[in-house]
Amino acid sequence: MGFVIGRHINGITLNPLEYILEGLEEDAPCKVFETKDKAEAFLLENGVEEKYLEAFVIRPEEELADA
Repeated sequence: MGFVIGRHINGITLNPLEYILEGLEEDAPCKVFETKDKAEAFLLENGVEEKYLEAFVIRPEEELADA
């Protein structure tokens, strides 16, 4: 089980989520992280300030099918 990072399109919570695609492998629908902490660290390392982390949704990979 891994974790994926999404955010609501245009920041509107009624909109569906769009997912981080960087580093995509051919058979993966989006970038998957081993832990929730690693997903959060990826955001911080790539310019997201800690105060804006709440704008992102980090969820278990298996919930991707339910979205």
